[in-house]
Amino acid sequence: MTTRSNNLGAYILIGLGVLFLAGQIFDFDIGRIFDISWPLFVVIPGVIFLIIAFTGDRRAAGFIIPGAIVTGTGLILWFQDTFDRYETWAYVWTLYPVFVGAATMYLGTRLDNAQQIKTGRNLLQFGLIAFVVAAAFFELLIFNSNASIGRWLVPGLLILAGGYMLFFRRPSTTSDLFSEKDKRG
Repeated sequence: MTTRSNNLGAYILIGLGVLFLAGQIFDFDIGRIFDISWPLFVVIPGVIFLIIAFTGDRRAAGFIIPGAIVTGTGLILWFQDTFDRYETWAYVWTLYPVFVGAATMYLGTRLDNAQQIKTGRNLLQFGLIAFVVAAAFFELLIFNSNASIGRWLVPGLLILAGGYMLFFRRPSTTSDLFSEKDKRG
């Protein structure tokens, strides 16, 4: 890593100190800024990791993994805080393979490792599919974003499944099979 990357933490601390000092001098409530976008406290460290990974040498490329995870978490929190949708944690966790997969693909590209690129792509695809399926399930059936679907589809599916089991089920065991033959004569 370069000296510039090593000094990044020092610059951040100095910047925060100047910001808080300016708030004291000018009687400015710095807390109001952070109330509006508290997830920035999660996003910013993640972005710092990403900057180090993108601008540093090959040894710094590994910072992409924590950078993707922390930045992704911060963006999720930002969305949830903005729209008051914290219940999305029920399925939004499926985005973590997407974050790690994208980061692994970048790392494999940076280090010329085809296996890492393939692994990252597989993780990314799995995460995207899992996210779409889980989001559709929770949003349509559980959270009732579209009340008509959630109100009617789940009970309807339960009735259909029960009806199928009663009227169209094939015998599952040998004894059931013999009892069916005995009934027919």
